Amino acid sequence: MQALEKIVPANLRIDLFELEKAPPELIALAKRETPLPEEPREALRLLIETELKQMEQVVQSLYEHLPRLPEQFNEWDKRVVGSIMHDFYNGVERIFERIAVQVDGHLPAGERWHQDLLEQMAQPRPGVRGAVVDEQLAARLLEHLKFRPRFRHTYGPELEWEKMRPLAEELGDLLVQLKARLEVVLQGSH
Repeated sequence: MQALEKIVPANLRIDLFELEKAPPELIALAKRETPLPEEPREALRLLIETELKQMEQVVQSLYEHLPRLPEQFNEWDKRVVGSIMHDFYNGVERIFERIAVQVDGHLPAGERWHQDLLEQMAQPRPGVRGAVVDEQLAARLLEHLKFRPRFRHTYGPELEWEKMRPLAEELGDLLVQLKARLEVVLQGSH
């Protein structure tokens, strides 16, 4: 960990986990069954595609279970949906972190680095990349970013389904829009 901390930007999280519990795509990369491309943009594309597959599974899980839940959600239902929403934005942020480090060469720091990262992704970098997200998508993602600390710091009974529902129901659409925007950026369009 100390060696990693010396080479990784200070506010980039390092997650260690058991290889056997990792997603199949990451296991294949770790075991070099799937080689990581040497060209940086192609390597980034592969890592982002792997993350997007995980996010698709999260959204699919939500959409499979959402119709089964009663109209009056109980505490457990809200916690499960909140956890899925939390996972979704974590995936968004991991993608943004990779772009910030590997393309922009700069990951924000400080107390509001999460919001600064989202704002960074909404700004084009002339000669480097176009805006990763447009203004409308950034505003929608900001609502999910704001939900994350509420979920982390609120007791289950205090979660309000009326506020969570629109955010939960739009995850699929957000993912589609994000994938489209990422495709443009990864192709190198400025």
